[in-house]
Amino acid sequence: KKRKWPWKKFNKERKKVQIQIPKDFVIKREDVIKKMEANKSNDYLLWIGHNTFLLHTENTYILFDPWFEKRAGFLGMFGPKRFLDPAIKVSDLPKIDVILISHSHLEHFSRDFRRQYKDKKNTKIIVPLKMGSYYTKYGYKDVQELDWRESTAIKNNIKITAVEAIHWSRSWINDLNQTGWQSYLITLPSGKTILLGCDTGIYKETYKRIGKEIGQKVNLVTLNIGSWDFEKIGIESTIYHAKPSEALQIGQQLGAEKVLASHTGNIILSLEDPFKNFELF
Repeated sequence: KKRKWPWKKFNKERKKVQIQIPKDFVIKREDVIKKMEANKSNDYLLWIGHNTFLLHTENTYILFDPWFEKRAGFLGMFGPKRFLDPAIKVSDLPKIDVILISHSHLEHFSRDFRRQYKDKKNTKIIVPLKMGSYYTKYGYKDVQELDWRESTAIKNNIKITAVEAIHWSRSWINDLNQTGWQSYLITLPSGKTILLGCDTGIYKETYKRIGKEIGQKVNLVTLNIGSWDFEKIGIESTIYHAKPSEALQIGQQLGAEKVLASHTGNIILSLEDPFKNFELF
């Protein structure tokens, strides 16, 4: 029997979550911009907030899961509100070569961003299956859908491969699991790799198999460590969002050299302390 989500109880408990932003957690926007400018000739991965990352490598800028709005909800007006602004504004972004989208949840897949983004002609968009039309209808010219294990080459001999994740999709009331979801393995000409992670959980040794399928060392992986605690509403565990300890297990199963935490410290989507996740990690 399908279980109905206890929205009333969940929203009541979510309001009780205490948010205490640690001292020195937030870097001033102007300081972030200065560091971006100072590292124009270097590789870097900037955590903008939640699951939004800006990767600069091989003279190429790749933007992952852009979400800059105040709320994650239908039409941008409803849904949970972020309590920390993104590290930079959309206007601070450099010229983006490629945008990668992991799935259709609204704090990863912003309608306002894709509608208002200016360089629709020159920026390549890579999305999961059945998500391309969300971009072509706004005038994007270079949109590519990838299925798990499919790859594509972008500028400067960078390869991008769609990688399986344990998750689900929805961006509207009636489109549950109508589109795909995936992480992205970025392979550089040097052979080094970065795996930008879709929201995921852990199930047995799934990621050991995925690591074997990747077939090469993962030098760095970004993984969600938040949105996992629903115990107070009667849900003991979830396979869709890893706990901090489970994110490390995923990294170990992949054989990753480094794991970088994300998907916490910006918005309340579950019932745990969002900053305690960093301590547990």
